[in-house]
Amino acid sequence: MKLKHEPFTTFFLNFQGGKFDHADRTFSSVARAWRNCQRDTSDVKELIPEFYYLPEMFVNANSYNLGVMEEGVMVSDVELPPWAKSPEEFVRNNRLFFLLPEPPAPPTCPSSHIAVSAKVV
Repeated sequence: MKLKHEPFTTFFLNFQGGKFDHADRTFSSVARAWRNCQRDTSDVKELIPEFYYLPEMFVNANSYNLGVMEEGVMVSDVELPPWAKSPEEFVRNNRLFFLLPEPPAPPTCPSSHIAVSAKVV
């Protein structure tokens, strides 16, 4: 949610007539965004590169009033998964995912067709 820090805030407000978007449409929770994308094919989210290198995008450091959702929750910092103790840890773990080696390719034939010879001594 790059709109939480400059110069993106000013660009966004100029584009939106000086107002932030409706609070319920604002990216405020990783879990909620994931859940909504899984249930509603019209709820499309772009996974921007900043997700992997800019922990500041998850923090409302300037304390902008981003509104209150219908359920009464005030939008501020992005709610991260429980395993992420900080935005920095969240970004670091997302980057590590891409460094993991690929799983081995499955065998081209079933293991039952592989002949195993044992040498008896």
